[in-house]
Amino acid sequence: MSFGLLNAVMLLGMAAVALPVLAHLISKRRFDVVQWGAMQFLELGQRTRRRIRLQDLLLLLMRMGLLALLCLALARPWGSGSLFGALGEKVRRDIVFVLDGSGSMGWQGDVETPHEEGIQWVHAALDDLVPGDTVALVDARTRPMRVVTPPTSNFRVLRSALLDRPEPTGPSNLPLAIEDGLRILSSTTNLGRDVIVLSDQQRFAWRPDDDFAWERVDDLRRQTRLAPRISVVPLGSEESTSNFSVGRIELSRSVTVPDFPIHIRAPIRQSGGAAERRRVTFAIDGQRIAERTSEVLVPADGEVFVEFDHAFPVQGSFVLSFQLERDDLPSDDMAEAVVHVADGVPVLIIDGDPRVDVTRSETFYLQSAFAASGTESPWVRADVVPIRQLTGEAFRQVDVAMLCNVAELTRQQRQWVEEFVRDGGSLVIAAGGLVRPEAWNVVSEEAEASLLPMQFGSIESEEDQETEITIDSNALEAPWLRRFRRESQGDFRGTRFSQWWSLKPWDVPETDNPDKEEAPAAPLVLIQASNGAPLMVQQKFGAGTVIQMAFPLDADWSTLPARNDFVPFVHELVFALASSATQRNVPVGTTLMLRINENESVDDFEVAGPGFEGAVPQRMQRGRRAFVTYSKTDVPGLYRIKHKANRLSTGEPFVVESDGEESDLTPLSNEDWDLLTADNRLTRIESM
Repeated sequence: MSFGLLNAVMLLGMAAVALPVLAHLISKRRFDVVQWGAMQFLELGQRTRRRIRLQDLLLLLMRMGLLALLCLALARPWGSGSLFGALGEKVRRDIVFVLDGSGSMGWQGDVETPHEEGIQWVHAALDDLVPGDTVALVDARTRPMRVVTPPTSNFRVLRSALLDRPEPTGPSNLPLAIEDGLRILSSTTNLGRDVIVLSDQQRFAWRPDDDFAWERVDDLRRQTRLAPRISVVPLGSEESTSNFSVGRIELSRSVTVPDFPIHIRAPIRQSGGAAERRRVTFAIDGQRIAERTSEVLVPADGEVFVEFDHAFPVQGSFVLSFQLERDDLPSDDMAEAVVHVADGVPVLIIDGDPRVDVTRSETFYLQSAFAASGTESPWVRADVVPIRQLTGEAFRQVDVAMLCNVAELTRQQRQWVEEFVRDGGSLVIAAGGLVRPEAWNVVSEEAEASLLPMQFGSIESEEDQETEITIDSNALEAPWLRRFRRESQGDFRGTRFSQWWSLKPWDVPETDNPDKEEAPAAPLVLIQASNGAPLMVQQKFGAGTVIQMAFPLDADWSTLPARNDFVPFVHELVFALASSATQRNVPVGTTLMLRINENESVDDFEVAGPGFEGAVPQRMQRGRRAFVTYSKTDVPGLYRIKHKANRLSTGEPFVVESDGEESDLTPLSNEDWDLLTADNRLTRIESM
């Protein structure tokens, strides 16, 4: 029986107050009266009779009152308002403070930032609470962070936690944080229950258009008899202000080699205001590069890009940054990204048609391209293995493997390839005339999914088309492919195709089973023919990446190997795949992963990040690959995984990126507030 139903039954017990009345009436039932002479000397006087009747009435009322009080005590009725407050003690409360930790809370246009104002408000609120009240603290970020939980009556714990809060940065999700606060209150016992949200009035964090998120909040409130109150303390200014910011840095590749230039691009944005010139500086590991300093005209409510090429002369991991002149919201005046410069990328090339005459081999042009860097240390260290000699050991020391016109894989070879990709490796399947579609268009029992992003159909021919088939330059959207677009003046887009494989989507059967996992995302089309046919597609497989090409990397079906852009194309392909295997620039909430030697212990490493040092990482094993991982990345910024024994090293850097939405300081409109406060969902307050 639920708590509310039990109380209702107890209140129905109030009917028991009628029992003394019934007993009194039954006792008054008349009997036959027999008169006898001496009775006259025993009759009571009139005053005595009235006194006895009054005593009986008072005794009856006392009995009824005792039964009523017993029922009320068991039912525990409650009420709110000044009348009830005057009748009894102050109701004890369980309070969850939700402090907005988004970047806009760092606005410095006033005496103190909204974040500092919110912290001081909580300190003042604690002074107004009484013994028996309990408090908890949730830091609202992309995902809510429970700072003080379960609720405690030791207010010093919360005061101490407020002093250790990291600086506001990145986005926040206030509906999700409120939902978490309601869940905390679902296990508390005091009659008063409150979620108090301390936030500026920036529209993005409140998500007033997300009906589903607010429906979840309403459902949680309805699930309890004592519905918690949700109060909002508006902080900061209500006026819309202009703000300049640096968006996410785009890299043509995050893994490169010495003296191999990468393209660096970053948007400079403005929210509100008028067009204005702003100075932008570029730095590597904090050292400004004077020749890259520039001044740009940023349009009102618009953006302008700063972009250039840069080559690193030595190996290592470098932190790049773009810095704007400081404004009232400094948290978004700088953006960072990590570039890892290696001594070369090891690649395994599997030849599907090895020949005695190497010039007629499937891999001849590919090997020639990788040997064309002209440096003593090649950018790509390629090992070629004939398909018949392929073993699982060949994948041990590489991050990228390329299958060149391989007719089919044996069952054992397919298992090796799938394990390699599932554990984080990258695979290129360059299909030529030897490919047998029936051998490739299969789903192995072990993987429960196909290795191919799309099915091989039939071989198409340019002779069957009305026009010549080339590459659609406008469809080259991937950052590493942008250098080959029409405006680059290269000859990649002029590649002609005489034949190619048609690539068809997999048939995904519909199901009504709610427990079945969602279908994988559709493959990404990287290169598209001028007739709209996909020529190169990409999809995740386990932790790795598979790229499927509808043409071989020789001169049989296309003019690509004869193009000047062929050499940079295959290099960019390999480096893009190597970057995906070692991700250094990741979204908020992504687990950081650093590959280590199998004989290294996780105890040898520690993690530093925004506002903390010495955090303990975890160890993860993927097949033969060992990693140190760290998953608490809800705060954007620069993180480092350090080896404890090497105190002179700053560690391997990672950047957890913000999506930039927090830089738009547009406040909630009156219509937004009306929507959020409908049905008494939220209430604005100024003090406790």
